Amino acid sequence: MKIKPFYGPVISSKQTGSGYNDRYVINRDGPVEQQIRGAIALQKLHFIQKMLLAGRRGIADAVFLNTCFNGTINVNVGQSWLPKKPDYTFENVPWFDGYRLNNGELQRWTAVETFHLIKCHIIFDGIEKNGFIYLPDPKTKEAGRDFGHEKTTFEVIAPRIEGLAYGNEISVYVHPDKIELCKA
Repeated sequence: MKIKPFYGPVISSKQTGSGYNDRYVINRDGPVEQQIRGAIALQKLHFIQKMLLAGRRGIADAVFLNTCFNGTINVNVGQSWLPKKPDYTFENVPWFDGYRLNNGELQRWTAVETFHLIKCHIIFDGIEKNGFIYLPDPKTKEAGRDFGHEKTTFEVIAPRIEGLAYGNEISVYVHPDKIELCKA
């Protein structure tokens, strides 16, 4: 089967993945630059560890994931979708136990979630990169917390792309067996 292309604009998010908004405090007593990390940086540690245990394919994917930017490129593809056969599902990942800096206030917080990663290929302005569509399972998200994830958005973890900005059109290619498009 051929890889299916999706097209859409890069849209803004709440920036919790990159750590530009919510911040996760590792060591309250350490220097600030050692305290604060975004969600993706913390979650990637668990993803990479589990990939390394998956054999040769997992090792190559772990090495690649380690080179990716600690944030997501959010692309509105205009169609609702669900994961069908993700390349990776990481269940009950205890990715954080500590304090979260939220709107200038330190809050005690523990996070255990399930995540899906689906391999993809992205193209922007002639620049091609491999990546993963990243999907925290909505069933395991913190109750009552809205992260602004739209059902029509691919959140892509990929290496940094210089010049990419909100509103730019981007192409995301995904194997059709990996996702299920929802009927409107």
